[in-house]
Amino acid sequence: MIVGTSRAADLAVNAEVILFDFDGTIANTPDGIRFTAVNTLRSLGWSDERIGDVNRIIGPPFPAAFSQVYGVDAQEAEKITHLYRETYKQLGPEACMPYPGIPELLEHLAAAGKPMGLATCKQEQLACSMARAQGLDGYFSQVVANQPGQSIDKVQIVAGALQAFDVRPREAVMIGDRADDVRGAQAYGVTSIGVTWGAGDASELRDAGADLLVDTPSELEEVLLGP
Repeated sequence: MIVGTSRAADLAVNAEVILFDFDGTIANTPDGIRFTAVNTLRSLGWSDERIGDVNRIIGPPFPAAFSQVYGVDAQEAEKITHLYRETYKQLGPEACMPYPGIPELLEHLAAAGKPMGLATCKQEQLACSMARAQGLDGYFSQVVANQPGQSIDKVQIVAGALQAFDVRPREAVMIGDRADDVRGAQAYGVTSIGVTWGAGDASELRDAGADLLVDTPSELEEVLLGP
């Protein structure tokens, strides 16, 4: 079901640039992220009780996510992130499969002449390689992401995307599955669309203030291209 105001719907369908988060929005990566994070933390002697809900690390940039969620210092967060990435990079293409309906959505948006970009806290090289592995990289004319040694959040990512496309905030729409995506858009007055098929749920996205909520890629297509 599509939930949101008519004003937000008007802004979305008329957006000149469409920005997508990657993890949990384009690609079904959350399971691989959770699996790798849990195994990494267990290898460091962490109990399952201490690990708790590892889903919380999906969204914020690494290594800051580990400090934010678990309260470890920067040095420990860097150590965890290094071990995590050594394992994560061994995962195959099946760890970043697009959600059903996403390839068709991107194809239809491209056919309609809609410029699209990836706006992700993931490392740029990894995000690009994962998109390439699924044949999706050609749809995105800009990729704004973290560079080696960086840990910038979604607010800064959205700012970089607006600059890369040279558009005003009201001319763009940000699509994502976590509260961080919504907050990144809100920081600049960009219309936000929360998708409920990823790591976050409708309640999280609603509480964060998403302008629109959609449950399926076909609903997202309706929002972006009209019924």
